[in-house]
Amino acid sequence: MKKETDFIPSPDNLHSDTATKLWRKLVKTELGINVNIYSEKHRGANKKILAGIDLDALKELYGHTSKLTTLTYAKVVKEVNRKQIMEKLPDS
Repeated sequence: MKKETDFIPSPDNLHSDTATKLWRKLVKTELGINVNIYSEKHRGANKKILAGIDLDALKELYGHTSKLTTLTYAKVVKEVNRKQIMEKLPDS
């Protein structure tokens, strides 16, 4: 790869939009693929939740400090929780 496209560990902090700008340049512009950088993160989070991975574990995996941030990626959590509640309700 070209040096300007490599992510090399550095003592300097990157700006929060560095990855987004690089994605836009390399994938959207140069490759002509119109896919959002976070679409795979959303899909991956949903698959992990559906596979039974706990939201706290997913939060840690993604490096989030808040469950609310993780919930923006794991859209199926509400449906999974609803299904679990319905399955575990005692018969009245």
